[in-house]
Amino acid sequence: MEAEVAEAKKALELDPLSIAVNIVAGFVCLFVDRMDDALGLVQQMIELDPNAPQGYWVGGSLLMANGRYEEAVGPLKKSLTLGDNQMALAKLGCAYGLAGRHDEALKILDQLFEMRARQYAAPFNMARVYAGLGDNDKAFEWMEKAIEEHDADLVFLNRYVEAGAGVYFGKSFSSDSRYQDILRRAGLPTDKIALEPTASSHQEEAKTQVFNANISHQSSETASSTESTIDRIKNHKLLALVGLLPLIMVAVGLFFFLNRPPVLNERDTNPLQPL
Repeated sequence: MEAEVAEAKKALELDPLSIAVNIVAGFVCLFVDRMDDALGLVQQMIELDPNAPQGYWVGGSLLMANGRYEEAVGPLKKSLTLGDNQMALAKLGCAYGLAGRHDEALKILDQLFEMRARQYAAPFNMARVYAGLGDNDKAFEWMEKAIEEHDADLVFLNRYVEAGAGVYFGKSFSSDSRYQDILRRAGLPTDKIALEPTASSHQEEAKTQVFNANISHQSSETASSTESTIDRIKNHKLLALVGLLPLIMVAVGLFFFLNRPPVLNERDTNPLQPL
């Protein structure tokens, strides 16, 4: 995993202002339990563009991986108000369910079913919400559909499940025998990847509190910091992004494909409104 981290850092050196590169690097760090680095990249994305939704839903994923579901709701809702769509909506539904807010999770599930009937909703996203609700039967039924439909998010399944405290989909998901079967059928490793020891829960709590503070306070200080960061970077000539790592390119392509804007009706413009 050290090679992947090194490659992500190299991409950031080549184009530190790219939100897309920061997203990929953030998930690389999350998936290899580099929580300090992942949190730093989330904060950097928010500083670079406080109105870009991606930093908030990556941050929400970081909180979910550490079992802080109620706290993940805030940044995920923030990302949706800034224009993100299906993936963040499904993450929010999962966070609601795991936080015990089942009625709100079910409302989001209904919205995803409406999207699927109208055009398309990824089965992996349906499975996310069912897992958050603790309905493993439905969650694995939709994981089966994800395999049938070649859902791209499946390639990250084991890393989502194992990252951080290993509770991104709740405590019962990975202990279900069907989880191992899904991994095998998707061609993913069934053994846990050996990683460096992670920080204690108290250390993680202190770190993520800083992130939550950034969500609550988008002040002139943030704007000043952003301007200073951009000015400093512009003083150095950026290298051309020639031969960017295939892993990064594929991941960025998948991100934009999965998050392409849907055809919205009046209701979809506010995905959080009650049904």
